[in-house]
Amino acid sequence: MGAVAAIALSGFPRAGHTPAGAAAGPGVPRYAVALGQRYQGGQAASVKDMVTGKILGTVAVPVAGSALEWVAAASDDRAFVLADQSGALVIRFYLLHLAASGKPGRLTQLDVPPLHDSQI
Repeated sequence: MGAVAAIALSGFPRAGHTPAGAAAGPGVPRYAVALGQRYQGGQAASVKDMVTGKILGTVAVPVAGSALEWVAAASDDRAFVLADQSGALVIRFYLLHLAASGKPGRLTQLDVPPLHDSQI
């Protein structure tokens, strides 16, 4: 399996543009999850195929008015942990699995007590 990446929107290639060297060989992540897209009143995430440059799906905010603020990738090429922050500054963590095709599944809230902004 290829490596995975979680990147900020500033490092996210434009839709339809293949990243330089993406098809070059090992070490290039197949999928990336990028934050920053506004969707349904909050900041959502996009899943991108790093070889083709195509957006494979959008991950909506799990709580109305919240924003997905953090993302981390697992080494299996298809699991990511995302965190959202509500207007009340409460942070919750979610697991996102991608299908073999890269399509995002549903967010599953992790059994971790919510954090408050003052705890970070």
